Amino acid sequence: PRAPPAMPRCLPLALALAGAHAALRAAPPRADGRFMTNAERVRTFAWTPTTRTAEEAMDITFPKAAGWTNACFWEGGCEDGRVMTQKVVADWVEKDLLGGQNPFAAHPGGVPVPWPDQNDTGDQLGEGQYVAYSRRQVCYIVAKALLGADTEGYANGLTRILNKTVAHCGFPAPSVKRPNTTQPSALTGDFGITLWNLLASCAADPGLVGGKQGPLLLVAKSKPRAEVEDVRQAGDETPLAKAHLSACRYDDGDAGPVDLAGLDRMPASLCTPPTVGAPGRDFMTGGIGRGSGQENQDI
Repeated sequence: PRAPPAMPRCLPLALALAGAHAALRAAPPRADGRFMTNAERVRTFAWTPTTRTAEEAMDITFPKAAGWTNACFWEGGCEDGRVMTQKVVADWVEKDLLGGQNPFAAHPGGVPVPWPDQNDTGDQLGEGQYVAYSRRQVCYIVAKALLGADTEGYANGLTRILNKTVAHCGFPAPSVKRPNTTQPSALTGDFGITLWNLLASCAADPGLVGGKQGPLLLVAKSKPRAEVEDVRQAGDETPLAKAHLSACRYDDGDAGPVDLAGLDRMPASLCTPPTVGAPGRDFMTGGIGRGSGQENQDI
């Protein structure tokens, strides 16, 4: 029998998305969710067929459901009792995400990848370049990889790491033994768990309902690093009076908005300290009540 489902956790959707989208920055949504990049060229790669169902893929990462945590999200129907169980997420992945309209329909050859002229950076962006995919496109790429698909003619890094045999720390349910046919890999460890948590948050995201693309997720590579002395000189010479900076003491003694000459005053609603058993609120807080125009950024 499968392990009994864990009690659902009710948490901000932004928290789950921010954790899984490391190095991604939210950008204003586009109506068509179009892939964007300033790389010199773009190549498109077709997907190979998936090799397992969503349920089979889940069982590799969570054998007999061990380690899976049912979650519900404030923005995803938590108050109405909508919980992201394994079945709910698996059904959404197969019927809505992969079985619905292809989020890369504008690229019938498959998934577009930036192809810079600079080839010594270790990834698919040259210095000073960016690439953006919609949230649905990111979810789609993750689901394809978890279900065993690959990209023809391009050894993408996500598929490679998921299938690479590597040792990892422990297992969330030591009493449950993995099948002898399952080798330790990123897919069976925390990496696989994180990707399935991402898909749970995607399934709950109201911004993806009805095939919507959701906001763009932007990855950018910096230009060559400046010399330290140049940065210090720029810091000494650059006025910040028009930057409208504000400061918040969150949890370091005298918590609350900081009143200093030259700083705008931060609204008290965006700067409250944590209390026993509950988090406070600062500029990174997501969920209902976040500041207008606020951006979540993982740096």
